[in-house]
Amino acid sequence: NMERLNQLLKQISEIVLKENTQQEEKRRRGENFNVFKVLGLTASEVRLHSALIAELLNPNGDHGLGSKFLESFWTDVIESKRAFKLDPNTSNVFVEYSIGTVTPDCKKGGRIDLLIRDKNKQTVIIENKIYAGDQKLQMYRYNRYATETEGLSNEQYALLYLTLFGTQPSEESTGKESFDYLTVSYKDDIIPWLEKCIGIAALYPRIRETITQYITNLKQILSIMEKNNSQEYLDVLTSNDNILTTIDILEHSYDIQT
Repeated sequence: NMERLNQLLKQISEIVLKENTQQEEKRRRGENFNVFKVLGLTASEVRLHSALIAELLNPNGDHGLGSKFLESFWTDVIESKRAFKLDPNTSNVFVEYSIGTVTPDCKKGGRIDLLIRDKNKQTVIIENKIYAGDQKLQMYRYNRYATETEGLSNEQYALLYLTLFGTQPSEESTGKESFDYLTVSYKDDIIPWLEKCIGIAALYPRIRETITQYITNLKQILSIMEKNNSQEYLDVLTSNDNILTTIDILEHSYDIQT
């Protein structure tokens, strides 16, 4: 078993070495340049992530591409998870949208990270989490705002919980109440959408390059490997010869660390 473990570790170390070499080559070519990292904004939910995503989604944004980014977001991120109508052409996008002061019992009020609303009041509410924890009854408040304050039916609004890896909101945030929401991740939803946005902005080099750098920023905070190395890494860990060894490593990880 120790021989198999050593062989597995050797295979993994070779993939990691290859990844590190490729990253160093990318760095030398300037492909890892990330203006958001230079400015110290890599994980700023409000000043970078919500602001940049809102600007892309805004049909009246300075990008000059109208509702094309929003159409792609609506189709690939929202409608891929549930049927939802939205008119991108008449939509307005708001960042840090105030729904009043948070009440002492935390059941009303707050600031919605991103809110999209079209002329028919079709509404998308996005709670955007990078590293921050859940606030008390946060998702509960936003759902209550949509259903009670705005009087929206289930078909008229979509509540999204956006995190790095698509985790569920805590019971503290939902108040253990049952209501519909979508979990969305930067890794599996936002990055693929942004990659489509690069194609949409193909003839707009300034916009295209900004999106490219933002993807680089996300991959850096997500510690995402190059696709070929990531697949090879997964293949090695899940091969028939290695899967039991992998489980054994995980089960004894504490012993290995100590």
